[in-house]
Amino acid sequence: MALRFWKPGRSKAPAPSPQSGLSAPTSAFTPVPGLLRRPLIDAFRLGVLNAHMGLLPAYRGMNVAEWAALEGATVGCTVHLIDAGIDTGPILATQRVDTAGCRSVAALRDIVDRAQLALLGDIVCSIVSGKLPEPLKAAGPPGPQYFRMHQDLAAILEGRLGARRARSPE
Repeated sequence: MALRFWKPGRSKAPAPSPQSGLSAPTSAFTPVPGLLRRPLIDAFRLGVLNAHMGLLPAYRGMNVAEWAALEGATVGCTVHLIDAGIDTGPILATQRVDTAGCRSVAALRDIVDRAQLALLGDIVCSIVSGKLPEPLKAAGPPGPQYFRMHQDLAAILEGRLGARRARSPE
């Protein structure tokens, strides 16, 4: 299966649509935060993929790896199809991430980012081989929407992660 992609950005190039005269690519993924409008989402036959740094449906929004770690919850990532909501589209795959070796917020973000990109790659490989994964059954209703973590809370998390360094033998 040959996939055609459209990359969103600041260019003045129109999005694929019947009105723009561009045929719809098979799929897209969005590397930028923010909401996509329904006409753009609908322009892609298989949908728009999003790699998300949290386990959906519980951790929607921003800085969710940090929020999960601060709350002592399982940290992980998700690949889902975008819909008009915020991280509410059909979930295609999730993966828990072992953060035991993380000694800083930067390390936490790095390990979750690597995991989400690998998971996204797995999903893209499935699509290229001709199979869009069936959406998973949601593990529960959508959780609250998280927003950017305040610097004071980030400092608390940084301290907790740094304390791991002090307790563990190198």
